[in-house]
Amino acid sequence: MATCLRCRNEWTPRKEHPKRCPSCQNPNWDRPTKRKRQPVESKEPDPMLETYKEETLKRMSATTIADDIVAFDIESRKSRTEELMRKLAQ
Repeated sequence: MATCLRCRNEWTPRKEHPKRCPSCQNPNWDRPTKRKRQPVESKEPDPMLETYKEETLKRMSATTIADDIVAFDIESRKSRTEELMRKLAQ
């Protein structure tokens, strides 16, 4: 059983080493493709995306910190949350 490494076709060859793949007619059927790596373009960081990430992280950390606060009345919890938000904004 022979398998073309280009088109993945499988067939029973008539000869020991066929010249071409019967499906794609590629003479290099028994050699893997050599793909060149494309150079990675250096991109400048998107300022909008960076701002969004920062805001999201602040919001997530503020929510997590506020959830850890144990307060019996809602006013003390709100004031503590506002304090933490001011600290994070600095």
